[in-house]
Amino acid sequence: MICMAMICACSSSDNNGSGGTNNTFSANGGSGSSGIGGTGGDFYVESDGAIKVLKSGSADASFTMPAESSYEFGLHGYTVSGSESIILDTAVLAGYRGLYVIDNYTHGGNDFNLYKADGTGSAGSPNVDYQVTGLRVPSGATLTISADSYYYSSDNYGVYIELTNDVVIDGTLQTAAGYNYIWFDNSFSYTAPLPANVVVTGTVTTTGAENGWIAFEAGKHIYNSGTLDASGSDNSTGDGNDSEGIYLDAHTGSVYSKGTIKADGGNGGNGSGGYGAAEIEIIGGYEEDTYVDPLNGGSVVLSGTIEAKGGNAGGTTGGSGGMGGGYNYAYIEALGGDVIVNATFTLNGGNGSGSGSGGDAKEIDFYVFGMDYRRVGVCQISGSFNLNGGSGVTGGAGGEVDFYSYNWENNENTGNGAGQAPDIQLLGFSNINLNGGNGTTAGGNANKDAYELYTYAPWNDYDNYYLPAYPIVSEANASVKGGNASAASGTGGTGGFADIETDEDNDYYNQTGVSATEMITQSGTIDVSGGNATASSGTGGAGGTIYLDYSGYDYSTTTTGILTANGGNGALQGGTGGDIELYSDVTNTVYTLANLSVTGGTGTTAGSSGTASVDSTQVLP
Repeated sequence: MICMAMICACSSSDNNGSGGTNNTFSANGGSGSSGIGGTGGDFYVESDGAIKVLKSGSADASFTMPAESSYEFGLHGYTVSGSESIILDTAVLAGYRGLYVIDNYTHGGNDFNLYKADGTGSAGSPNVDYQVTGLRVPSGATLTISADSYYYSSDNYGVYIELTNDVVIDGTLQTAAGYNYIWFDNSFSYTAPLPANVVVTGTVTTTGAENGWIAFEAGKHIYNSGTLDASGSDNSTGDGNDSEGIYLDAHTGSVYSKGTIKADGGNGGNGSGGYGAAEIEIIGGYEEDTYVDPLNGGSVVLSGTIEAKGGNAGGTTGGSGGMGGGYNYAYIEALGGDVIVNATFTLNGGNGSGSGSGGDAKEIDFYVFGMDYRRVGVCQISGSFNLNGGSGVTGGAGGEVDFYSYNWENNENTGNGAGQAPDIQLLGFSNINLNGGNGTTAGGNANKDAYELYTYAPWNDYDNYYLPAYPIVSEANASVKGGNASAASGTGGTGGFADIETDEDNDYYNQTGVSATEMITQSGTIDVSGGNATASSGTGGAGGTIYLDYSGYDYSTTTTGILTANGGNGALQGGTGGDIELYSDVTNTVYTLANLSVTGGTGTTAGSSGTASVDSTQVLP
């Protein structure tokens, strides 16, 4: 087992609906080649601590891989030599000396251990040499899963293996044809003095299998500097294969990855693209109790690459592009520790072919929880995000990224500082693109819940009252525009919704009033304008909505940013301007009138102006 905990360091482009450009953050709807553009994506932040969306900075997600001298494989550790396989006991030949698992279907048992045969058994009946306690696949070696231990009764064919000590993959761990999953579990060691770990520096792959998935559960830490690949394969004559996903659960420690985590859908050569991962799950501190290491447990530290792309459709038959991120989402959770991320995320929808639509991008969620058994954690996230919808006859929808930070046990607090939710710090987010996709007959609408930042008054269970909500700083440029329409008589997409609120549920206000800590400071450009439709007889899209402290309560609101909610331009009819509402509950809102715009779009008939109000007084038009 790895005895020394790894401690990581901590520090602190405009596209309208193209569906293909990835700036700092891009979740645009895909383009519609002969129909409607896709709906724009969603950027949502909810916190019991402060929120900072900053244009500069980056998270330091560096860490050191453990030394080989720290590995502990137990009494009967096994090292793979050359090319070996794990097979069923019922499939062995006479004199077999290799690795095997029990055929629980034939034997009617529930034995998920890994065994080494001694070479004296008969065909279909090996004699056990020992039960394997730890496993290593060294560099240059390959271990192939050629067995189904019958953990599942149908649809999943592979091995679930329980071990007590470390699992180290420096070479290749793979499934053979006909098998689709790998699940290694040494988490039962979590109560031991030295819980076991999982280390990957090589490659773990399901070899393109349909609905392939990989799972590692560790008693302590999971480290990855290699490649975990559960992608579906391409299919030159039909639909691409789907991916089921990747699951990394560190029970009392943390997950550290600087390699590749990949669960893409396969491309369809003459059919639809495969779905990206049904789920990518990465959890630190899975046990969620006092067994979790109070200093270095409960964290998720990520750099490198995380992919769950939808496959592209192709061929004369064609079809729809695959969904990026699959039918579900990527889920990253730190229970009591840190979320420190500086990675490249690609969860875009696949492109359609022929009469097919573009695939939707799906969702990635980040959760960080304060816990009563350890220090306050850190939540620092940077990198690049591509959750664009795929292009097709109709564009796919842009994806969603959510960030959550909560106090211990549903907003409780122990009174000693432990359990406090960390601030959410989103670093280097200079441009956040959430536009509707461009279309022919109509531009895609921006999302009705596109750019939302909310802090809540956390409940203090120790003293039985609500604490004041924390402040919000928003520097990012957020583009939440409707997509453009190119065809005659087309319609521009509707602009989206941007909302920044402290004490969103009014809990502290209803109990005590407004706290001076409840402040909104906004400096970036926010544009929720409607899309254009300038071809003959086109109608511009309506502008959207921008709220700063509209329904929550805050002490002060300051905006130096340019806030735009214009109607889109149309050849025939301009779009209606949108709505801007700025409010401050104690001090006067600080703003510049020249920075606000709610004009109607141009056209043979111009669109009507929208309205802008500050502290309940209309200032535009």
